[in-house]
Amino acid sequence: MSKKTLLLLSIVIVALVAVMLLINRPTAVSQKAYGAPIDMNKGNTAELSSLLNEPMLYSGSNVIVQGRTGQVCRSSGCWLIITDGVNQLFVQFYDFTVQLPPGSPVRVQGELRMQNQVPYLAGEGLEVLR
Repeated sequence: MSKKTLLLLSIVIVALVAVMLLINRPTAVSQKAYGAPIDMNKGNTAELSSLLNEPMLYSGSNVIVQGRTGQVCRSSGCWLIITDGVNQLFVQFYDFTVQLPPGSPVRVQGELRMQNQVPYLAGEGLEVLR
């Protein structure tokens, strides 16, 4: 074989390998659930605005909220901010960590707690929505 043929063959092989790697690479959000499964019978579904406007009504209750991820803990994935575009709620995870890009649609379940008169969610489970 000539040098030109070998060079052309090498380029084709490298291009095919690159295409295969792009096709088979994992998506940014490969995991769909973290922690305990969301249990609609255990928690009360609530809007972020309701939780933040009347936190004492929900304090100590198991709630389920839906929104998009805002900030996410980059060091260990132990917390995130969930937002509906206007309101934001801090979610702390104690038994698991999450690795999600900002803007991911999620549903989170946990106990609403108060610290220094500010509500936050002690997250028990998180589900990535599609």
